[in-house]
Amino acid sequence: MIFSRVSFLQEAMLKGFIQEKNKNYFILTILFIVGFIVNFYFSQMGFMALDQSIVFDGGWRVFSGQKPFVDFFTPFGITPYYIQSIFFYFLGVNWYSYSAHSSVLNGLFCVICYFILRHYYLPLSYALFYSVLSAFVFYPPVGTPFLEQHAFFFGIASVLCSIKAISTNKPLLQIVSSALVPIFWFLAYFSKQSPSVFFIPLIISIIFTGLIYKNKIEISRIICAIFSSLGLLIFLLLLIGNLFKIEIKQFIYYFYTLPSEIGKERLKDILHDPLGTIIYLLEFAKPFKYAFAGTYSPGILFSTLLSLLCFYKFVELKSRKQKIIPFILKDKKSLNLLQQVAIIIALNTISVIFIKLTLNEPAVGVPFVFLSLGLTHNLVIYIFENNYLNSKTKTKPIISTVIIVSVVNLILFVYKVDMPRLVNNLDFNHKIENYNFSQVSDLNYLEWQLPSFYLGTEPQEFESLLKYLKEQNNNFFLFGDSSVLYGLSKKPSVNPSILFQYGYGMPNQNSSELNDYQFKVIENMEKYHVKLFIKEGIQTWMGLIINDFSIINNFIKVNKCNSKTHKYGNFKIYPMCYQNKTKQDLNIRN
Repeated sequence: MIFSRVSFLQEAMLKGFIQEKNKNYFILTILFIVGFIVNFYFSQMGFMALDQSIVFDGGWRVFSGQKPFVDFFTPFGITPYYIQSIFFYFLGVNWYSYSAHSSVLNGLFCVICYFILRHYYLPLSYALFYSVLSAFVFYPPVGTPFLEQHAFFFGIASVLCSIKAISTNKPLLQIVSSALVPIFWFLAYFSKQSPSVFFIPLIISIIFTGLIYKNKIEISRIICAIFSSLGLLIFLLLLIGNLFKIEIKQFIYYFYTLPSEIGKERLKDILHDPLGTIIYLLEFAKPFKYAFAGTYSPGILFSTLLSLLCFYKFVELKSRKQKIIPFILKDKKSLNLLQQVAIIIALNTISVIFIKLTLNEPAVGVPFVFLSLGLTHNLVIYIFENNYLNSKTKTKPIISTVIIVSVVNLILFVYKVDMPRLVNNLDFNHKIENYNFSQVSDLNYLEWQLPSFYLGTEPQEFESLLKYLKEQNNNFFLFGDSSVLYGLSKKPSVNPSILFQYGYGMPNQNSSELNDYQFKVIENMEKYHVKLFIKEGIQTWMGLIINDFSIINNFIKVNKCNSKTHKYGNFKIYPMCYQNKTKQDLNIRN
């Protein structure tokens, strides 16, 4: 009889466990689908040639066999390039696979937010609420794969793994989570350096504070897993560099030196004018333009202030009875509270520093606003309801305020950022009626809309240009921003730089390396059988003109045919007839 009761209880517990597990899988699936659909919808709206060509062209280069720092130079984006090449392999080189890439990451981002919120025991319904809201602020502002968003994604994945590594008692999960911390961080760093380095203090603080409660075996296990993973990563990078025959000097110059110079200049501006920086970040002077669109406050500012208030309340209450630091070191729940405050402050700080250091629209830098609000919500429950003040009457109005701020934040963000495609600078004053691209163009999921800078090319002209390029047996060299043309026309990318911008895969202006870059362009034009020179508009988005590159310009001038040029919107095509001119003929000096 006793055994039968035990068996019945075990069976009931097993069923309950399976049901709970199935419920979790269902929730995670729904979150992923919501995140995917939300971003896929926005990713079809408009085409910003500069921003939306970088990862597309990088992915196409990798897919077609080119190697970074051997065949082309880039200061960032290695991770998204290789991921995009996988999507191209399975889904084809088209806009659908491009949108699918960013949409998958948007769905996974919602899942990561949910895991973090549930780890700190935020009630299920609220965890779902804030995770779903996050689907609208992570990838939808840019829509298609973007360097910074990948860095944010892998950075927060590294944070999640560090949380799991120090919270679990299961040896295997501890090892796997610890090993994944440096792996995800490296993936973030090789997406974009600037956001990823800001995650380091947060990750280190989470791991070291968590080790306080671990025994010697667990501490050794976690540290060994992290450093073993780190060592393996460094070994693999050196091995890949050797196999690809990458010159270390070039790698350091393009991936570290050039980005560092840009970062130092921008950091100098912050340090020279700290008060101006604070005013800029808070944007009190323009509250309705940005503050309530979710780019700074109320979400970021509100969660920062309220989380600090919660922590102050906690310290005030506990310090009356005992010393606060020894108490935190002994009490795991208090450490969880401290971790949540640290995560909120760190994520919000990452956002505002990133916004100040980059030239992007501020809306790109706020992917964690609802994760921070969700953790703040949890702190309110923890401090005012469950553990210390035991006052539900005080909790309700505060939680209601957090939810109202979140909903207002969401509505205005979607209205002011996502829908008008603020980040992509689209011009809706020149709205183009829906144009159905043919399936042959590989753009049949794109709704044509351009920033005002690029106005002048109609969708049918762009499609005709693509058709013309596909029909040509030889390749072309594009001086412009729309490098998606290489992948869409299935021609090898010619430019040795991922984009036309000084300091971004291209040497700085007036540097000796710029001449080497120009010779590399000419070498590639011959290597890839270029018979067409295409000039997109008068200048690039960053203000570069062909006359800035005297060596390339002279080469094109003496090798242009006298035959008729073609024009498709802003794109002018010049046929090339090589005259085998020497460097002296071109007035080129080494």
